[in-house]
Amino acid sequence: MHLTDLSPSACYLETKDTLPVGSVLEVEFHCDELRVRCVAIVRLLHPQSGMGLEFTPSGSDGEGGLLLLIDLLITSGGKQRRNSSSTTIAVNLLPLSLLQS
Repeated sequence: MHLTDLSPSACYLETKDTLPVGSVLEVEFHCDELRVRCVAIVRLLHPQSGMGLEFTPSGSDGEGGLLLLIDLLITSGGKQRRNSSSTTIAVNLLPLSLLQS
């Protein structure tokens, strides 16, 4: 899994293990000593390629934690890059449910 985009309201993950649109997840980001947990909904799906997640206000660390993570990435050299010595972000996903349309 590879985080390619991150904002206070959403992110995009490249992964072969995608989930259906509407899936609700707990997302955990680990970067250096910082750990940020959020709740997100899958809003965009590219099967076997990646998915776009929208963060919800009900996340445990919410926007404040995401802003800290973004600031850490900016001050430590910018974007996460594959096969690079730049800052690494570990991302864990825990499916919570599937929203009913």
